[in-house]
Amino acid sequence: MNFESVQDDLLSPLLSVLPLAENYLQNLSPTTIIAYFFLIALMFWGYSLFKKYRVMQLESSLSSSRNIMRAARSGDPLMAGELYEQAQDYQQAIDAYKSVRAFQEVGRVHEHLKQWDDAAQFYRLSGDLEKSAIMYQRGGNYLQAAESYLSCNKNILAAEMYEKGREYKKAATQYEKFGKQLKSAHLYKLSEDYERAAEKYEAYFLKQKVVSSNHSIEKQQQVKQAAFESGTLYVKIKRFRKAMNIFSNADFPEQAADAAVHAGEIEKAAQFYLAAHLFEKAAKIYDAMGDEKQGHWIMAKKYQEEGDLLEAAKAFELGESWVEAAEMYGKAGDTTGAAEMYQHAGDYHRSADLFLANGNLDAAAKSLERGGRLEEAAELYVKMKKFDRAAQMQELIGDYYAAALLLKQEGHLDRCISYLQKVNPDSQDFFSASVLLGELLLERGMVSAAKDCLHKIIAKYPVSDKNIEVYYRLATLHESEKSFKEAEALYAAILQKDYNYRDAKQRSALLKKTLKEIKEQQNKIESKGSIKIANSAPNTPTRYKMIRKIGQGGMGVVYLAEDAILKRQVAYKILPQSIRENAAVLQNFLQEARIAAALNHPNIVTIFDTGKNADDIYITMEFIDGISLKHYLERYKSPLNERVEIMKSICRGVIYAHERQVIHRDLKPANVMLLKDRTVKIMDFGLAKMMTEGMQEKTTIKGTPLYMSPEQIVGEKVDMASDIYSLGCTFYRMLTNRPPFSKGDIYYQHLHTPPTPPKMLKSDIPSSLDKIILKCLEKRQEKRFKSVKTLLEALSHLTQVPALS
Repeated sequence: MNFESVQDDLLSPLLSVLPLAENYLQNLSPTTIIAYFFLIALMFWGYSLFKKYRVMQLESSLSSSRNIMRAARSGDPLMAGELYEQAQDYQQAIDAYKSVRAFQEVGRVHEHLKQWDDAAQFYRLSGDLEKSAIMYQRGGNYLQAAESYLSCNKNILAAEMYEKGREYKKAATQYEKFGKQLKSAHLYKLSEDYERAAEKYEAYFLKQKVVSSNHSIEKQQQVKQAAFESGTLYVKIKRFRKAMNIFSNADFPEQAADAAVHAGEIEKAAQFYLAAHLFEKAAKIYDAMGDEKQGHWIMAKKYQEEGDLLEAAKAFELGESWVEAAEMYGKAGDTTGAAEMYQHAGDYHRSADLFLANGNLDAAAKSLERGGRLEEAAELYVKMKKFDRAAQMQELIGDYYAAALLLKQEGHLDRCISYLQKVNPDSQDFFSASVLLGELLLERGMVSAAKDCLHKIIAKYPVSDKNIEVYYRLATLHESEKSFKEAEALYAAILQKDYNYRDAKQRSALLKKTLKEIKEQQNKIESKGSIKIANSAPNTPTRYKMIRKIGQGGMGVVYLAEDAILKRQVAYKILPQSIRENAAVLQNFLQEARIAAALNHPNIVTIFDTGKNADDIYITMEFIDGISLKHYLERYKSPLNERVEIMKSICRGVIYAHERQVIHRDLKPANVMLLKDRTVKIMDFGLAKMMTEGMQEKTTIKGTPLYMSPEQIVGEKVDMASDIYSLGCTFYRMLTNRPPFSKGDIYYQHLHTPPTPPKMLKSDIPSSLDKIILKCLEKRQEKRFKSVKTLLEALSHLTQVPALS
């Protein structure tokens, strides 16, 4: 059938119906006619299009047939393939291309046909790996696509394909290579490689945290979420310490606390719970740790947040958080509680002010005292009639005179004396304090101490109307002690100021006469050159011949004499006048001298004889051709180990005497002699007591009490412990070149002031020796060595004493 026959078939029916149509149109309205006209035009236009399509179809069919025929006749497979493609004979085209290994073209044809896997394979064979990957991707074969992308180094695309193909771990590995830590972390998590995921999340967080200030809010949240994911995953794999650290760094305190508990970091867990305001959990942990104070503090913070101020205050108090407790009590209206807490905290100023406001004077005074507001504290103590405490405040201030007056008012005279002794000579109260001190010392019978006190006044103030009575009182004291020269000099000063003052003129005249008689008697003795002995050698009136005067001190005058009977040199000591004027004392002296004479030891000076010669009391003893320890220490520097040996020898002599119930009472360097071979000889054993009784001063000994025990100063019983104290003073002098107390009020210092450790003065002194000396110098007798024997044992146990000067 050709085109013309088809055209006649279509037109014949149309021509047959035209007359009918014309008749029909005559009966229609103009509008309807126009509509039909357009309909007819549209039909003719469609017919025209159909006609053209059929022409094209016929031409194509003819062209394809011709191309197929041409391709078959062609000897060029590539051209044949193209012609087959044009003829849409794709299989023939593929075969043609394959025959010449035109795999690129084969792949293209398969791509056209949407045969994606085949297209991919042939693209791969052609070497176009990227095109191959694209085909696999289009076909949904993501794993093959990933491998192809990897082959052409398209790693990011490969990672995307692995991800779409659910090979998450491989995808993560590729993303990791390109530094995409967050993406790789997410994929490691999906692959259930939680450790790698946690590490990548952590790495991302730490890197981004460095520049977090430049991030948007959304970015900051993303970074924080990465940290949360990291910590959560670390917990999942039980790496709790890592989890704790990452949670802490990212400000997830509760999660950090939970991880810390599992990690065994209990204290950190408590701190994290506290940061998360999970107070009860934190408190429980501290309680379990035994830190109840911190537990209370945490609960206090909880109550504080809840607005329960009183409970918060109580909890702070239980936790000893004093300042916070004070603040809470104050806010709760409990000012007394606040004051007590400030006191505990050491904020004495605020506590004192609050106690004063509440009228609690005693508590206020204590706070003022602790806060250093001593004058105000003293005023309050006086108001409360607590004079003793007020005195202590004045002492701390340094106003010793005011302190003494308060104690005198309370009747504490011993302590009053101690405070008066501390008044500085430069103080405006020095004169009044010294006068009062002298009176109190005299009342106690401490004549020598009273004299020392009054001497300080006259040394500082010339005689005047204000202090003339002090001069007079001191003069009478010297006179009563037969210190005639001193007394006469004081009377002379009084008369120079006021010639008619009391009976000073008569006393002065009498003393001048007495001094003249004494001088004549001394001249008479010295001119004779020898002394007749009344009781010791009746048949030899000139037994002891005086050779020369070799010394004089508080214990009398000493001469070197020759014993005419025994043909030996002796030390001949004439005792002071105070001994012979008292019959009872003289009898006791002779008894004690006989006891001392019985002491026979290499380290004790032997007493040969004692008795009376005319009006003199004498004692003869072993003559020591040597030097006193006092002079030895002043003149020579000796090794430390040599001095320790001297100490041991002194102890041996004292031990021997103590075993025979003889107490020395006046051990000091001046009473220890050293022979040329350093043999120790202790002098005057047992005589100090008689000298003291002879002077009728039970509470003092003449001279500066550099080596005197505290119990001797206050007139208590003197025993072997007193000798130990004096030995401590002597040994202290041997080690440091000074007594333990040598300046200021020595009486007071022996009674109350701890000595400076010898090692602080001489750093080379061994600590063990330092402790021995300090134990000897304990104020309380029971704290000293139990005996000189134990002291010697301690010295003997010293090891490696250096030979230092």
